[in-house]
Amino acid sequence: MRLRMKVSLIMAFMVLILITLLLYISHYLFSKQMQEQEKSGLQQSLSEVHLLIQDQIDAINKTTGDWALWDDTYQFSFDHNQRYIDDNLNIATLSNLEINLFAIVVNNEVKQLLMCDYKTQKFREVTAEISEAFNQYKPLFVVGNREITAGLISLDHKPYMISVRPITDSKLTAPKNGVLVMGKMVDSVALDKINRLVSGEVKVNEKAGSLQAITDVLTPKGMHFDGYNGNRLSAKYAIKDLLMDKSYQVTLSQDPALYSKGDGYFKYFSILCLFILLAVFLICMIVLQRFIVNPIEKIHAVITKVDGNLIPIDRFEIKGNDELTALSYELNTLLNKIAQNTTEIAASEKQLKFVLEAA
Repeated sequence: MRLRMKVSLIMAFMVLILITLLLYISHYLFSKQMQEQEKSGLQQSLSEVHLLIQDQIDAINKTTGDWALWDDTYQFSFDHNQRYIDDNLNIATLSNLEINLFAIVVNNEVKQLLMCDYKTQKFREVTAEISEAFNQYKPLFVVGNREITAGLISLDHKPYMISVRPITDSKLTAPKNGVLVMGKMVDSVALDKINRLVSGEVKVNEKAGSLQAITDVLTPKGMHFDGYNGNRLSAKYAIKDLLMDKSYQVTLSQDPALYSKGDGYFKYFSILCLFILLAVFLICMIVLQRFIVNPIEKIHAVITKVDGNLIPIDRFEIKGNDELTALSYELNTLLNKIAQNTTEIAASEKQLKFVLEAA
C-alpha cells in the first residue's frame, strides 16, 4: 500500500472518530439541556394547572356564597317549598351556573340532592351508591365547624370540586340553618379550559392507596416528573380530598415542542459539522500531501535511480527547516561522496589498466 493511501486512510479514520465523538457528546449535552428545560417548563405548567383548578374551586365557592346568603335559600332550608325548586332548581338555572351538584343538608339530613350534566342539560339519577358516597362527607356539613369548606370529594369514583357554605339570610343576622353544597365534576368539560391555557392534556384520577404511599413518590416540591412517555412529556402531583382519606393524581401531558424543535436544529448542526470536518479533512490532506507525502516521494524517486554502477546527477531539492529537509541534505552529501568515490575508483581502475597494458 502506497504512503499516500495510508495517510488518506489514517486521516479518514481519525476524522470519522472525531465526527462520532463530537456528535455523540453534543447530542448528549443537547438532550440533557433540552430535557431540563422541558422539565422546568412542564413543572411550571403543572403549577399553573394547580392554580387554575383552585380558581375553579374559588368560582364555585363564590357562587355557593351568593346562594347560601340568599333569603329564598334560607327559607327553603326550613320549609322545602316547591316554588323554590321550580324557580331555581331547574336544569336551565343549574346549567347556567355550570354546576353538577346541588345539595342542602340540615341537621345532618340531606334535604335536597340534585345532580345534572350542564353540557347536555339533563338531570342525572342520584343512585343509592352516590347517596352513600355523599353521606360519607357529612362531617364536613356540620354547621359551625367551618364558615367555608372547599376542595375535592369523590362521588361515583369521580372527583368533584365542591364548596360548602352555611345557610343564613342576606343580612347575616339569622341563625344558620344547615349548609349549601355546590359542586362541579372534574371531567373533560371542566378541564377543557385548563387544557387550552396550558397547551396540554390534564387528567385528574382517584389514586388508590394511602396518601403516604403517594407522597413517597413525589419530589420535595410535591411534583413528580415522569419524563418522556412515548412522544409526550408528563408530570403529576397529588391533591387530598376534604376528608384526607382519598387522593387524586393530577397528570399533565404535553408535546415536547422545545425538544422536537431543538432536535431539528441539532440535525442541521450535525450536517454543518460534517461539512466543516470534511473541509478540514481535505485541507489536512492537501497540507500533508505538500509538506510530507510529496517530499518523501521525491526522495523515493531519487533513491530508486541509485545502483552500483551509476550515481544519478539528480539531487534532493526539498526546502524547509524540518527533518525531511535535514534528511535530504544528508542524502545529498552521501550521494556526493558516493559520486566522488566512484569517480576516484574509476580513475584508479583506468590507471591500473594502463599500467598493466604497458607492462
